[in-house]
Amino acid sequence: FFNKRPTKRVKCALKKMLCLDESAMDSAKMEVSVMTSVSHANVVPLLRHEIVEDVKKGDDNYPNPYVLILCPLYEGGNLEEFVNAGGMHELHGEAATVDDVASGLLRGIV
Repeated sequence: FFNKRPTKRVKCALKKMLCLDESAMDSAKMEVSVMTSVSHANVVPLLRHEIVEDVKKGDDNYPNPYVLILCPLYEGGNLEEFVNAGGMHELHGEAATVDDVASGLLRGIV
């Protein structure tokens, strides 16, 4: 996963999704699939990912299957904070909730 040296230094965010059951693993794989297939200026790009399904029994550090997602770090808050601060209103002249934004994104992706 981290054995290749990046060509330039970028601050990154690492998301670790513990997959306690098959449904959670399916959801994590779907997120990776969507992130891999979508390329848009307004979507955070996926730099690398790792799906670890075969964990060593008794390993206290990683006792469950997990998925790692590595993305560039965008400082200054998250989507929920942006929406709650009125950021969507400033961009589009209308009030929006996180659910509005998420459903709009899904309509554009699916």
